[in-house]
Amino acid sequence: MEKSMLKQNSRKPLYVGLAASAGGLEALTILLKNTEKHDSLCIVIAQHLSPDHESLLVNLLARESNFPILTAKNGMSLLSGTAVVIPPGYNGTVSDDKIYLQSTHKHGVPKPSANDLFVSMAETYQERAVGVVLSGTGSDGARGCREIKARDGFVFAQLLNEAKYEGMPKAAIDTGCVDRVLSASQIAYELIRLANYEEISNPPKKAGNELDSLDNILGLLAKQTGVSFFNYKDNTLRRRINRRLLATDTVSWIEYEQYVQEHPYELDNLYQDLLISVTAFFRDESAFNELEKLLRRIIAGKSKG
Repeated sequence: MEKSMLKQNSRKPLYVGLAASAGGLEALTILLKNTEKHDSLCIVIAQHLSPDHESLLVNLLARESNFPILTAKNGMSLLSGTAVVIPPGYNGTVSDDKIYLQSTHKHGVPKPSANDLFVSMAETYQERAVGVVLSGTGSDGARGCREIKARDGFVFAQLLNEAKYEGMPKAAIDTGCVDRVLSASQIAYELIRLANYEEISNPPKKAGNELDSLDNILGLLAKQTGVSFFNYKDNTLRRRINRRLLATDTVSWIEYEQYVQEHPYELDNLYQDLLISVTAFFRDESAFNELEKLLRRIIAGKSKG
């Protein structure tokens, strides 16, 4: 095996949002029971609950969890190595390493909203955000999954044949933004694996074999999809390929090249990652400002009529 391009944990926390509804207690319990306490994991739980009854969720989860389980309070700091539960009747969003609660009285709308939580995590933590969609009815969390994926975070969904209610995980899967569909216990393993490593570093310029593998991967991708990414923005290209390394449990571009040769369907996954939709138009403001100047000069030089 090639020398790993994964660096040991940089102590930057990984922020994990767990979304669940009907049948979610069992899935949450299994996941938390199998997730080792880790100083680089911070977990926020959005379990749909009726605001009309006192919730025992915190106590029930605390019995099996390796993490301290806390009830979220407005403005509470998010601490690594802990899990917080958004209370019934509130939506929760995160910003500046704090969680903020918004009281909501809308009927027919799931509370707490997984979408609101996931979107705020994506905006705040970018590639350090992870969304996990577990058993539940409806489609809450699907929109948030798109936002997390668009900012290079990771998204997991529970296996449909394991989830008591498949509505929420299926809606997430149908977005095309889910990186892995796994059992609750397998998701726990993946969270620890992600927490143990920081973003994959780019190989040094002298790493000719690694760069050759990158070209080979792009060649295989062009052959399978008919689309060339050789002129794709370099940093984006590397970052998206590095995401696939983590998703496939490979540790170098050389190893990933071998993986896609043995599993051609992975090229389709890479293709989808590279074509991921952006969350706003004109995000690169300076580039569009230059384009505007160029177009004005071109138009000004054209004759009327």
